[in-house]
Amino acid sequence: MGAEPGAVPAAAALRGGGHPGTPRLFAGGVFPRAGGRARLHGITPRPPAESADPDYPYLLTTGRLAGHYLSGAQTRRTEALAKKAPEPVAELHPALAEQLRLRQGERVRLTTRRGSLELTARLAPGIHPKTVFVPFHWGGELAVNRLTNDALHPISRMPEFKICAVRMERVEPVNDPEVPETEQLEKIQ
Repeated sequence: MGAEPGAVPAAAALRGGGHPGTPRLFAGGVFPRAGGRARLHGITPRPPAESADPDYPYLLTTGRLAGHYLSGAQTRRTEALAKKAPEPVAELHPALAEQLRLRQGERVRLTTRRGSLELTARLAPGIHPKTVFVPFHWGGELAVNRLTNDALHPISRMPEFKICAVRMERVEPVNDPEVPETEQLEKIQ
């Protein structure tokens, strides 16, 4: 079609009109509709399929870390990135950590209706006090999406990975008499 590298084919090019495309679609402010204006449709947000309750009083949300991409299959193999984030952590508000008798670097067990996962706690004052955040870049036993809700959006059929009810508890350190105390502390950190 003769488009410049990085150009987006225009609707005319897709219909066989030979238009070379444009780096920015609708840059001229004209849309291929009567009157040339865009038509936007609002949506009504749905409540989450699962909310906090007395058995699971907090909310778990998942997301990305700046240095990793998707499952981390490539980025976790990059030494510098792997050193910055060698394993997933549970980020929670300091007030919630205090309520759970949990300190920075200690282990916390997250339990949902679908399973549980033990992670290292990282205190994050910017997070909502009733929420825990865990990055999703790890698989296998460290895959946080094992805990998330598999409810699907009725139209897009996308799973509801971003919110589910969770219970959290401090994991008591295990003292192994066969391992020197300094090594035990290294395992916890």
